[in-house]
Amino acid sequence: LIDEAAFYLGIGVTTAVHMIDPGLVLFGGAMNFGGSSCPVGRRFLQRAIDEFERRTFGNVFAGTRIEFATLGGDAGYIGAAAYARQEFQGN
Repeated sequence: LIDEAAFYLGIGVTTAVHMIDPGLVLFGGAMNFGGSSCPVGRRFLQRAIDEFERRTFGNVFAGTRIEFATLGGDAGYIGAAAYARQEFQGN
């Protein structure tokens, strides 16, 4: 299941990177399988990176970092709070 999820995520990352060329892709929130502190999380990330590398051009792969976000499971809450603050302040 984890390998299959990483496979499809790698395809999605490839599509997104080809469209917007972000330079950095972060995986966060609850769907990171324990993140970098867990062997399963590290395997998940590596499989997604491998799929991205297989489907993209060498220069695109070299110019794109894929990592776990450091906010962990709270990333969604922090992002929602930041968005609400911006809306409240009118920015």
